[in-house]
Parts: sequence; structure tokens; C-alpha cells
Amino acid sequence: MGFAEPMSVAASQGPQMLGEADLGAFFDGVIAGQLAAYQVPGATVAVVQAGRLLLARGYGVADLRTGRLVSAEETLFRAGSVSKVFTATAVMQLVEQGRLDLDADVNRYLAGLQVPETFPEPVTLGHLLTHTAGFEDRFFGLFASDATTLLPLNRYLSRYQPGRVRPPGQVSAYSNYGAALAGHIVARVSGRPFEEYVAEQVLAPLGMSRSSFQQPLPDALSPDLAVGYGNRLEAFPFEWLQPSPAGALSATATDMARFMIAHLGQGRHGDARILPPATAEAMQRRQFSNDPRAAGLTYGFEEFFQNGQRILWQPGDTLAFSSAMILLPEHRLGVFVSYNRLAHSQPRADLLKVFMDRYFPARPRPPPPPLPEFASRAVRYAGSYLPTRSSLTTVEKVFKLFKPVTVRAMPDGLLRISGLWVMKDSLWVEVEPLVLRSLSAEETVVFHEDARGRVALMIEGNYPQGAYARLPWYGSYGLHYALALACALAFLSAVVLWPVCHYCQHQAGVRAPAGARWALGLGAGMSLVNLVFLTALLVMLVNLRRLAPVLEAWMTPLLILPGLGAGLAVVCAAMLPLAWRRGYWGPGTRLHYTAVVAAGLLFIAFAGYWNLLGPLL
Repeated sequence: MGFAEPMSVAASQGPQMLGEADLGAFFDGVIAGQLAAYQVPGATVAVVQAGRLLLARGYGVADLRTGRLVSAEETLFRAGSVSKVFTATAVMQLVEQGRLDLDADVNRYLAGLQVPETFPEPVTLGHLLTHTAGFEDRFFGLFASDATTLLPLNRYLSRYQPGRVRPPGQVSAYSNYGAALAGHIVARVSGRPFEEYVAEQVLAPLGMSRSSFQQPLPDALSPDLAVGYGNRLEAFPFEWLQPSPAGALSATATDMARFMIAHLGQGRHGDARILPPATAEAMQRRQFSNDPRAAGLTYGFEEFFQNGQRILWQPGDTLAFSSAMILLPEHRLGVFVSYNRLAHSQPRADLLKVFMDRYFPARPRPPPPPLPEFASRAVRYAGSYLPTRSSLTTVEKVFKLFKPVTVRAMPDGLLRISGLWVMKDSLWVEVEPLVLRSLSAEETVVFHEDARGRVALMIEGNYPQGAYARLPWYGSYGLHYALALACALAFLSAVVLWPVCHYCQHQAGVRAPAGARWALGLGAGMSLVNLVFLTALLVMLVNLRRLAPVLEAWMTPLLILPGLGAGLAVVCAAMLPLAWRRGYWGPGTRLHYTAVVAAGLLFIAFAGYWNLLGPLL
């Protein structure tokens, strides 16, 4: 369920202590089914409770080529954004020592690199740890193609610095850059590279000898790393994460069990302590929420409410791995799971649901009837929405083109919302003003209005890492899909028909005026350039994750095309009055030429909206 405040642990207490035999049978059945259903080669799982390791098992294979089996004790998996909890832990260690201040301007701890003073309010470490710094999202630079292109952390932060697009502390927007900046501050204040600091101050005290942020992995660990696989079960090479504090951790399930025990035990594992109790508790306390009725963010964790339970978790994805660390502090219970194929993160989400239903069952509540006259108000919510985790000022904005979030008013008085993070596609009913509940699950969304009383922001109850800003009419996904398709058809017709017409005229001995030939030639060139660009862009968007390490290099020359196409469109538009005044071609061809030129000008607007006419960065 998406609301935090009305929930009570008493609604679903679950077992006080899980049984090891039952856990083994449960995970054996569920994981085996997932590996088959989602074609995932292997997985690793660890379960802890009350300071004890209850279960640690490997499933399937770590390497399809060699048949190497997954071992929970030996096989390392890439943990992705689970790394951020380690970064937050490192920050909080230095806060406890008085060397960092969560409320101080981060520029105090930086030299050379500075966060620009875009807004009066400074960005603080507290903002970085709760994804509320107000940064736009950046995808370029997350992955390097090999060791030679992996940038030092400070150079990555300088080159790929995102714009500050909203004041800090107002709304969350998940930020790999923010986590990387926090890790860089840890390195600067401690005087040691981030990877070394975490190894010495977090991993070593907990006995996590088979975990590392190093890239490449140390020789002693590298042979035991699981191979990651893509959508076609193609083996991925080692993934080079440039913002290492945000996602470079490689770890075994048993090592992750030690880390979970420490966080569930007020910073302590056995005789080792990585945080004092008060600091560990602060990391589990809600520090920000986009709405008090929705899940929030702590220093390092995200809240998730299900079956009446408050869950603290951190999911993590790379290009070829999907992981999650799940804590139920009330029960001192933790689960870590990782798969060596992304599979759209679905196995991870399914596992969380069936685990909670098995061990913390709750009686589902039927949704209440809609509020009176909701059907007449439903249209207020309808429209296109852009996740706050988006780029607004760079070409990377276009990466959201195929990830639409839409709200539609249905004839029966319900809303259909598509594209949310938790509920991909569901029908919703209004249960109180500006609050809706899904008909298929105990999930909620909350809408916020702007100063004029217009719906401006949508908040998904169990998605605290971001929100969805309502777009103006000219930002509608449907409008842009229709515009791109219409332009593509117009360009295609020019590329196909005009050379044929020219050939036929040549064969018939008809020689058109020079101006007519130039007009059609430039129009056909403009159409071809734009068609090539649209085709290449489509290929990139469909294969966005697979092409991530080389995406920036491919996009750089590609962005020449929309600028060239725009210039040709302007020239063709300037020739249009002459074509009509001098009667170039027949009326039908003149109308066709006019339509193609119009498409070229409209495509300039399309490209401009998605930042395709500006520089790459």
C-alpha cells in the first residue's frame, strides 16, 4: 500500500522468528521458478534475522559457458545501487566524527569542482542522501566501455555535472550523480580514495572479505564474479561504473548478510561496530517524503509499505544484474537477492511480493466506492507526466520519449494510469480529494495542485525516489508520437517519390527549371537526413541499456543530422513562395512539396523540444 501514516504493523505481524527449513523450501521453489520463467541464469540469496544468518544459497549458474554454479559464499554479484547504502554509511561515519555536517553547503568540502549557485538555497549532504538536491538526471557517463575510458571520480563529476533544475529539498529525483558526489566528499575529507575508505572502514570491520568497490576487481576475487547477461542471454563484459559510489559494489550474499545484520543491529555485527546506535537509527528514520501520506526516504534507504509492514530497501540495477537489499527493522529481518540478468527488474519485484504474502500476510481491503461526481472531475488529472528523474536541459531528455507516463479519464469514471514505477498499468478510483487507490492492489497515488489550483504533480505511494510533473499540452506524448510519425511519412514520401519523378521527367526529355530542381533536391536531402536521424534515434532508444557504454560516442556525430536537417528545412521554406509564384511542377507536386516543407519545420519544433538541436552535453 502506498500510504505511510494509516499503516500499522499490527495489521500484519508475521512470524516472530522465521524457520530455516521453511525458508529454504520457500526460496528453493520461488527462485527455481523465476530462473525458468524469466530465463535468468543464476541468483544468490541471503536471509538474516535477529543477528543470525538464517539462509544463504546460490541458484543456477554464474557462467553459462563454463557451467560454473552460483555459490552464496563464493560467487560475487554486481549490486548496483545497493552500493548507495554503503556510501551513505560512510558519510554518516564522518558525520558522527564531526568531520562532515549534513546541513552544510557541499561546496565547503569541494575544491575545483563546485555546485553552481543556481538557487539561493545551497545543496547539502542531507539533500544528496535523500535525492532532493534538485539535480536533473544524467545517463551519459554512467558506464565506461573499458578500463582505459574509466574516468577518475573527480573528472567524472566535473564532466557530467547535471543542471540544477529545481530548488533543493522540494521534491525527490533519484540521482546517481548525487550519490557519487557524496562519495567524492568522503574521499576528500578522509584523504583516501573512496574505494579504499569503504574497504577499511566498512567492509573490513564486518569481515566482508569477498566484497569490493574496486574496478577491476582484485585478482583474488575476479575469477568468482558472476557473468551478467542481456535480454538475449548474451554475456556482458565487466561493467565499468564511472560513478563508483553510486553502483560499483561487487559482493557475495554472505557478505551482504553481515552488512544487513549490522544495520539491523544498530550498527553492530558481533564485536564489530561501524556506526553508533543513534546514527544507525537516524539512517532508518524518514528524512523526506514528497507527501506525508506516501513512502519516504531515509539517509540511504527507501521506504516501501506492503501488507501493513514498513520496509526499508534499496534496489539496484546495472546493465546485466538486478539486486535488492530488503530490511524489516521491526522484525530485525533482512533479505538480499541478486540475479545475473536484469529481466526488467521483475523477478526482484515478484520476490518481494510473494515473500511478504507468505510471511506477512494481510487481508486485502476492497477499494471504497469513488467519491460523488468523480467522473466529472477525472479529466482534471488527465494528461502526460514527466518523471522528476529526467534530464531537462540536455539531449538525454529524449530518453524518456519511449517511457511515457499518462493519465486517462475512462468513460466509467475511473482513471487509467500507465507507466508508473510500481503499478505499470492500472485503473484507479478517487477515495478522497486528490487521492486515488488502485483497483488491483493496495497502492495509492496523490496529486498536488499548483498555486492556481491546477493538478501539477503526481506522487506514487511506494515510489519515494521521485515524482511525476504534469506536462503542458505541447509536451503530450501522444502529440509527439503523432508528430514524429507524420513527419517520417512526409519525409519518406519525398525520398521515394521525388527521385522517381525526376527520373521519369529525364526519360521523357523534360528539363525542369534550375530552381525547381534545386528545390526538390534540397527537399529530398532534408527528408533523407531527417529519416536517417529518426531511424538511428529509434534504434538507440530501443537498445538504450545495451548501448549505454558507447551511447555518448554514437550520439555525438548523430546530433549533426537534426541541425543539418533544420538548416535545409529553412532553405526549402524560403524557396516555397518562389515555387508557387513561378508555378514549379503541377498543383499536386506543389502541394506535396509544401507538406514536406511543413513537416521539416514541424520537425524543428520536435527536435527543439527534446533538446536535439543543442550540444551533446
